[in-house]
Amino acid sequence: MKQIPDVPAETGLYPIIDIDGHQPHDLTDFIGSFTISIAVAGEPRRLVGIGDLTDRGVQFQQHAADINGTDVGVWAIAEDGDGTFWAEPLAARVTPKRQ
Repeated sequence: MKQIPDVPAETGLYPIIDIDGHQPHDLTDFIGSFTISIAVAGEPRRLVGIGDLTDRGVQFQQHAADINGTDVGVWAIAEDGDGTFWAEPLAARVTPKRQ
């Protein structure tokens, strides 16, 4: 299995561990509906959504809010040339808490 870089939670650029349980091979693997796992401070976090090719590259629209109530929204997906895929949040908004 490939070594996943351990980066701090605040970097904004997170290594992708897998897509629906398998290793991605190229950016086209990120088109369609799926779950990706990213490493945040060495811990896996699952993101559910839909990936699509846009004029800015591959983007992933996350469907579910994370545990902190933050709906990340859109992630950019990129490859670094060494076969490591990265997810970067493009937009973030706080989901209002219900009264």
